[in-house]
Amino acid sequence: MNLLDRRITVEVNTETQDSQGTPIATWSAYATRWAKKMNLVGGTGEDYDSNTRVAYQGTDWLILMDQLTKGITPKMRVLYAGEYYDIDSIEEDTDKRRNGYLLIHSIKRGTING
Repeated sequence: MNLLDRRITVEVNTETQDSQGTPIATWSAYATRWAKKMNLVGGTGEDYDSNTRVAYQGTDWLILMDQLTKGITPKMRVLYAGEYYDIDSIEEDTDKRRNGYLLIHSIKRGTING
C-alpha cells in the first residue's frame, strides 16, 4: 500500500491584466505531486465580510519534500478532485519515520445555503 495515494496540484496565483488594464487573478499549476490526505476537524461559522454562513474542513496533505515543494507558501492553494483548499501553513514533517516530507495544512470553505 502506497503512503502517497492522492494526486494533488499546488497552484500559484499570478496577476494579469485584461484589455482595459484591470487586474485579473489567474491560478496556474506550480507543482503536481502524490500526497496522503488526512482529514481534520470541520465546522461552521459566520463570514462577517459577506454576512453568510460558511462550512470549513481542515485537511493536511503529506508530500515529499524537494526543491520545488520547498517553495510552497500560504498564498498558494491545493487542487484535489476538482475542489480547492486554501493553504493555511506548511511545515516539515517531524515524524522521524517520515523524514523528508512536508505537511501542508489547508482549509476547504463552502457557503451553507439556507
